[in-house]
Amino acid sequence: MKLVEKLVRVPSVSGHENQAANLLLKEMANYGFNAEIDKVGNVIGKYGNGPKSIYLIGHIDTVPGKIPVKVKNNLLYGRGSVDAKGCLSAFTEAVVQSKNLMKNITFTVIGCVAEETDSKGCLYILKKLKKPNYIIIGEPSGWDGITLGYKGCFNIFYEEKRPIFHSGSFEKTSGESAIIFYNYLNNYSQNIGVDFNKFYNSINNNFDSLLFKITDIIPPIITNKRNPLVRSFLNGIRYNDGVPSFKYKTGTSDMNLVAKWDCPILAYGPGDSSLDHTSDEHLSLEEYDKSINVLTRAFSKLIQ
Repeated sequence: MKLVEKLVRVPSVSGHENQAANLLLKEMANYGFNAEIDKVGNVIGKYGNGPKSIYLIGHIDTVPGKIPVKVKNNLLYGRGSVDAKGCLSAFTEAVVQSKNLMKNITFTVIGCVAEETDSKGCLYILKKLKKPNYIIIGEPSGWDGITLGYKGCFNIFYEEKRPIFHSGSFEKTSGESAIIFYNYLNNYSQNIGVDFNKFYNSINNNFDSLLFKITDIIPPIITNKRNPLVRSFLNGIRYNDGVPSFKYKTGTSDMNLVAKWDCPILAYGPGDSSLDHTSDEHLSLEEYDKSINVLTRAFSKLIQ
């Protein structure tokens, strides 16, 4: 049984990751990692002692929803198979297959908790760990894809109270005002890029700032294509007869947070991200194996 199947068979909805974390800890120890579970529940496994430091940051939690775990036609069905235990497992197995690089690279594989909720696992490692040379985030990109950016997100709360008017009045009700606000946001979002300040100024100039508030801002991240990390993955994909593609996703991942370390970063992992959180979530095990081959090749190119 592949590591990914072992992990998928253990439920780990955000806030309830302990059993899966202990399984990963045990598997890492068997592989030869120096592994531990930190104060907030993250699994951290170190392998090698080289001068170059690579963090491979995945997440061990999932969204709710039970999917019967099975392997059919070399497809692994189950919650978390794509998002994102496949990525985390591929990281672990690829590092083990790179024993020859132990004197060149210090690998740190991290299974974060609570990525699907408040990212407390990622926020904790940001405080406790030092900046590495390279970061690879475990999110599904397809074995031949490389994710270079996430759009980011924030919450908007709108509240307005108005007196009740007669139905024949020309005054707008609070509901009608809320619809106008919503339609403005919807129309603006068709053209919105990554400039939050421009967006904020736009709504502030068109609506009373006392009626809305913006919270939980997660900034966007777009990484540069021209660095050794991206080049190593391009080589790894081509070496395995793939045609690389760059991807930019909506929403967020822990990549948006660890970008604060300001070092080469990308997101990579097997799986079709359109299956995230769905009732049909499944992972091609052939693709899983290919992603491991890409990772091992990419690691070897980083020391050249």
